Amino acid sequence: MSTWSECCKGQEARVEDTLGSTSRLVLRKSGTEPLIRVMIEARDRGLAAELANSLAEVIREN
Repeated sequence: MSTWSECCKGQEARVEDTLGSTSRLVLRKSGTEPLIRVMIEARDRGLAAELANSLAEVIREN
């Protein structure tokens, strides 16, 4: 079975391409809880939320 990071590589790359060089994406496995943290910094708050939610959905599905 694949790990969460292997399952979402394509989606992660798409998000980074969409954000461009003025934004930042951070994915991190929590050390204390059974979850993956999805953090996006971008000038457009709506776009950041939309991309974070789509990436989180991919992680949940895998």
